[in-house]
Amino acid sequence: MTSAMNNSNTEMDNKKAASLSHFLSDFAPRQIPDTEVEVLPMDAEVPVHDPEPAEEAGQMVDFNHAESEPADHFDEASLVTETKVNAEELRKQAVDEAVEKTKAELEAKFAEEKASLIASHEKELDELKVKTIAEVAANLDNDLKQGFDNILEDISKDVAKVLGGFISEQMHDEALNDFAKRIAKEAISAKQPLVLQGNKDLLKALEARPDFDKTKFVLRPTDAGDIRLELGDQVIATRLEPVMKELKGLVQ
Repeated sequence: MTSAMNNSNTEMDNKKAASLSHFLSDFAPRQIPDTEVEVLPMDAEVPVHDPEPAEEAGQMVDFNHAESEPADHFDEASLVTETKVNAEELRKQAVDEAVEKTKAELEAKFAEEKASLIASHEKELDELKVKTIAEVAANLDNDLKQGFDNILEDISKDVAKVLGGFISEQMHDEALNDFAKRIAKEAISAKQPLVLQGNKDLLKALEARPDFDKTKFVLRPTDAGDIRLELGDQVIATRLEPVMKELKGLVQ
């Protein structure tokens, strides 16, 4: 009975297998050639292929190293020192700027005062020059009036020296001098006046004087600092040398 049951079970299993193999071709019974069967030994080692090494990145981040670095901590002493240094630099910069500004202001003020002082001195010098020239002109006019006879005497002496070589020795000196004076007086006339040549400022001031007799002189202003009194082509020696020296010092 047991044998019959086993046979019955086997038949049922075969029927199930046959029904499944009918629908699934992979499970259908077929003959596999020996050439397609590969028998592997039990202790055969499966070859292991080492993975290709990955190319190193240009810059690898070492996370372990980064983690090993100590974390930043607040350094109060360094902060205080840095703050003091910055404050000192700012203070020095402010002082330098203040010095430069003050220097520029002082230089500008000095230049302004200097220009004002120079202008004031130039005005004073011009006024002094005009005043001095007027005084010299007045002195010259006075000397010309008071010394006219002396000028005539000097001219007569020069004439007497010239005539002395031509007139007989029998004419005594007094008569010769009188003759020379007459010639000098005739020379100093409207036809042949004295020529006064010299500094134009002085002659201008002299001509502006109301009591100056223009009929006796011909004024020839120049840029020179001296004064020349001429009669014709001859320069007459006069007694105005002190005035000439004073005028030269003023003009120079």
